Amino acid sequence: MKRNFQLIAFLFLIILIFVFIDSYGIFESNIGSNVESSLAKWQLLVNGSNVTGSSTNFTINNVNWVPNSGVVPGKAAPGLSAYFEILIDPTGSEVAIEYEIELDFLALENSEIYLTNIKNLDTNENLTEIELNKYSGVIPLDRVLAGDLERIRVDFIWDNNDDNNSADSNYVNQIAPELQFPITIRLLQYIE
Repeated sequence: MKRNFQLIAFLFLIILIFVFIDSYGIFESNIGSNVESSLAKWQLLVNGSNVTGSSTNFTINNVNWVPNSGVVPGKAAPGLSAYFEILIDPTGSEVAIEYEIELDFLALENSEIYLTNIKNLDTNENLTEIELNKYSGVIPLDRVLAGDLERIRVDFIWDNNDDNNSADSNYVNQIAPELQFPITIRLLQYIE
């Protein structure tokens, strides 16, 4: 009887080992898989400068002054309107792009210089104002893949107000007067 018990225990142990090995083999054979994924490219230039992060600060100093008969052409003075352009180049990107443009008019330290319009020159539509002096737009995937440039025009005016002459003089009395507009551009992947 003792021998039968040992034989049964031995057979039970052999069966248990086979079950364990078979179970391990199933788990071992199912853990491997072949996964491949290709990431979309993200490459953007703003006014010719490579954008490496999600937010970039720029200073625009190439302002186009709209001439009038009271000021020498190409010169700036109170009473004139002007504009500058922001060029977003998505060439090489493979995702739709959302952008936010924040204009820091306070840094100009002249309350008589203010925004009159900001629009996309390609669609002729105004950008959406999301906060004071902060605007957004979208470059759809089809335009990104076509290599279309996003041209944004920022129009502003410099009001001639006699009460503001001291602030105006800070620009006019410079040897080479120029206005520098600090802007921040935040770029994101656009997901519908």
